[in-house]
Amino acid sequence: ILVATEAEANDVLEQLNDGGDFATLAQDLSLDTGSGAAGGDLGCTSPADYVPEFAAATLNAPIGEVTDPVESQFGFHLIRVDSRTEA
Repeated sequence: ILVATEAEANDVLEQLNDGGDFATLAQDLSLDTGSGAAGGDLGCTSPADYVPEFAAATLNAPIGEVTDPVESQFGFHLIRVDSRTEA
């Protein structure tokens, strides 16, 4: 879920922690129109395809848990990795 500010990211994170649905919040709030429309789903993609901050977060995030806000040149991301495979 991509938002413009850290305050927005923290608000969305609070909604998620209160039981909000990741896919619904992504569709409603994400600035990334591609993945947002897909409920935040980026598919199975190599971290090398992302900006460094986002890539590092995808490699280190616990499976199934939403990260704290991750800042990149695009804004603030909340990331949930559902699975991870080795190439």
